[in-house]
Amino acid sequence: MKVRQYQWNRLMMTVAMVLPFNAVANETIHVALGDDSIRLDTDRARAGRVSFEVTNVARSGTVHEFVVLSTNIDESRLPVRNGQVVEGQLKKMGEVENVHNASSKRLSLNLRPGRYVLICNMPGHYAMGMHKTLTVLPSSGHDAQAHEASNEVK
Repeated sequence: MKVRQYQWNRLMMTVAMVLPFNAVANETIHVALGDDSIRLDTDRARAGRVSFEVTNVARSGTVHEFVVLSTNIDESRLPVRNGQVVEGQLKKMGEVENVHNASSKRLSLNLRPGRYVLICNMPGHYAMGMHKTLTVLPSSGHDAQAHEASNEVK
């Protein structure tokens, strides 16, 4: 009986230690890539797992991509060369490429609190205004649990 109680107590202590680390936000942001714009259903998210449902709604049949950059630079002042943002000078968190007209792709990232700029980096698209800022707020109580950037594209 004492062995069972010991095992139970040990299990409960393990659960109590693990639960706070798993209590991160699971949010989905819907992204619409238009002919010359990016529209988000929200410009804020909680730290943790954030999924972007990216849909190309352009009327022109243009192919887009969606890139998430971690930066404090104003969204309209990113470094540009030859019509594209120089991603190598910034911290890229993840991207989905070749989002064809009327199609969708999903990008899931573990994001820390901070400021992110979301862009389409096809030649000339950034200059047309295809950029938005996303603010990631601390999750309830456990925001700084070293969420390393990871991504998953489906």
